[in-house]
Amino acid sequence: MPNKKFSIGNSLKELRNSLNITLDVLSKKCGLSKSYLSLIERDQANPSITTLKRITDALNKPLTVLFESEYIANDRIGYKKDGDTGVDKNVYVIKKNERKELRYPKADWTIQLLSPDFNRKIEFITMVVKPGQNSGKGYLSHEGEECGIVIEGVMKYTVNYKDYILNEGDSIHFNSGLPHRWEILGNKRTVTIWANTPPSF
Repeated sequence: MPNKKFSIGNSLKELRNSLNITLDVLSKKCGLSKSYLSLIERDQANPSITTLKRITDALNKPLTVLFESEYIANDRIGYKKDGDTGVDKNVYVIKKNERKELRYPKADWTIQLLSPDFNRKIEFITMVVKPGQNSGKGYLSHEGEECGIVIEGVMKYTVNYKDYILNEGDSIHFNSGLPHRWEILGNKRTVTIWANTPPSF
């Protein structure tokens, strides 16, 4: 990971300015107050992932664009046969220690990308989350569908306002357009694997 301190606020401000969008316009687009957006950009507020997704959706950008500077350098992705000096551009092998990683500031959870990048038709990720964490007070809703499995721990997933308890080995599939959120249960970390199409994180 980069040694310099990562600033979600600065990342958001740079993105907004690059699109020539003022705080007033962004406020109207995402439904959040100008003063709150200003606090986020100055790192004086700790927005949830739901809130950040709401902002990036208003900017017509994926949430991951805010974290691009946090990605682990990964120049060795690719499949190479023994004796072959070339790389098959249609096949990618991502080694465990070469995964791109996203860490959300001040939150006890990490996302690792299992597919090469976010520019594919499907997004494949693993999440490692400590006890007590959740996706935020609000609900997520976006285009596509997703499927996940709990590898370790217990998670409560709420889809269309109905709760589903997922234990180790349980999986869930749903239309991403339905309002959804998650919460970690129990006193141990939870590890999950997710496939989303189209990429939405």
